[in-house]
Amino acid sequence: FIDGIFNILYIIPALVGASLTADPIIQRWAWIAGGLRCIAMHAYSAIPDIQADQKAGIATVATVLGARWTSRYCIFLYVASGILGSIYTGRYWLSVMWILYGVFVYMSFFQNKVFGYYKLFPIINMSMGFLLFCAVIIDRFFS
Repeated sequence: FIDGIFNILYIIPALVGASLTADPIIQRWAWIAGGLRCIAMHAYSAIPDIQADQKAGIATVATVLGARWTSRYCIFLYVASGILGSIYTGRYWLSVMWILYGVFVYMSFFQNKVFGYYKLFPIINMSMGFLLFCAVIIDRFFS
């Protein structure tokens, strides 16, 4: 769980840059939404490694919670991130995008194809990040 929290560091450069120009109250939503997404990404990436981590004696969020509860944890975090991200940007259609992350995690686990779906994860992350970036740029400069 601590490692998941430290994954929030991935969003620090973007949030520091944005904090120089944004309202600090609104900025809190972005920090929380981005942090939840990073924690969810970290937890989801631990699911395919459960057996190897257990053999190595490494305690991860996935080895502690198990695959089913880690998947549920990820779904909750992605949906919460989507809702908060939508509040931050004011573009409520974004919550649907983040809920799709939850659907992705649900499908991958409950179809017993976590590793197969996990290989698509970088493409999905890039696409979702790009759409979020475009939404923020449109919101800030063209509305």
